Amino acid sequence: MKEYPEKDLDIIARIRYSLLGKIKRPLEIVLIGMDDLEYSSPFLYEIYHASKLLYGTEVLLRCKNVVENITPIITEGNKVGYHTPDFREAPMH
Repeated sequence: MKEYPEKDLDIIARIRYSLLGKIKRPLEIVLIGMDDLEYSSPFLYEIYHASKLLYGTEVLLRCKNVVENITPIITEGNKVGYHTPDFREAPMH
C-alpha cells in the first residue's frame, strides 16, 4: 500500500466523513500526480469520464486532449478493452 503524506490523509478523511450517510455506493478516492495527466491510459479515460471533483482544483480539464482519442471496445454491451493512441489494445483488469 502506498503511503500518502499526512495532509493527503487528512483530506481523504474529511471527504469520507462529510459524505458519511449521504451516499449509498462505495467511494473510492484517487490521488494522481500532475505528470499522470500527460499520457493516455484506460485508467485516465475512466477517471476523466466518470469522476466527480470533491476537493481541490479541477485538473482533469488538462488531459482532455489526451483522452479524446481513447475509445472503449464494447462487446455484447460490455466494455472489454480500449483502443488508445499509444497501444493497439489495452485490456481491462
